[in-house]
Amino acid sequence: MSITILHNKDINREMWDNTINESSICSPTLQSWYLDIVCPDWQAVIKEDYSMVMPIVPSNDLDQYIPYSGIISIYQVYSEDVEEFISILPTKVDLLNLNPTNWLLSSNKTKLIETEQ
Repeated sequence: MSITILHNKDINREMWDNTINESSICSPTLQSWYLDIVCPDWQAVIKEDYSMVMPIVPSNDLDQYIPYSGIISIYQVYSEDVEEFISILPTKVDLLNLNPTNWLLSSNKTKLIETEQ
């Protein structure tokens, strides 16, 4: 099954929101309407059947993307899924076990942002 990056205007909103609702996360902050308010230009990495989705938002530098969350899925997510999702992003992330919200993904490099948690 193919994985693609889509702009939010091209996403099937009903399928997206159903995936969020059926996932173990089920957060309103991942619903399409909420993402539209917080970041009108959000995009997403999506598995063709919408069983796995991951919102990404552009940073001030138009060449960078920040994952808004990890992979949201109605099924269990395996390391192969993470690798497949990361492979489609503009830059590949080398370490998969870190909080994805700490990464800035750029077309020419990946950098870790140090944050207090």
